[in-house]
This record gives sequence, structure tokens and C-alpha cells, in this order.
Amino acid sequence: ALLLRAVDAAIARQLQRHASVRVLYAGCGPCAPLLLPLLGRYPAVQLQVQLLDVHAGSLAAAEQLCALAGVSDRLQPGLCADAA
Repeated sequence: ALLLRAVDAAIARQLQRHASVRVLYAGCGPCAPLLLPLLGRYPAVQLQVQLLDVHAGSLAAAEQLCALAGVSDRLQPGLCADAA
């Protein structure tokens, strides 16, 4: 919960300075736990996220969870690659 609040605060701070924020979530895993719970708090015009994971299955699962949560409009095309 502490990390989630920190991510939310960082996004909110950037939105005070800029009209929109784009986040690259490297290593999102199958659940994207540090951003998925926050995507509903911000409209797509303010927040865009690009998910990146080395495992295609994890990336697909995270994208499907976003679709089920109704926040797919906040996603840029995902990247299946090694962030390192």
C-alpha cells in the first residue's frame, strides 16, 4: 500500500506541472500491481501507461486485467522485451 500511495503521489505531482503524464511500467508482471489500481483515478487524457515485460504471457495478462477493469484507454501498446 505504501508503494501504491507513492506512485499515486508522483503522478499527482507531475500532473500539477504538466497536462498529462506518460509512464513506462517496466516489469509489470501479470497483474501490474503498482499502476492498475490507480488507472481508474485518472482519465486517459491525463495518464497514459506503456506496460513492458519480458514474458509475453505476463504482458497479455496485465493488458487483459486492464480491459476487464475498463481502463484500456489509458494503455499505449505494450512492449515484450527485457528492460535491462
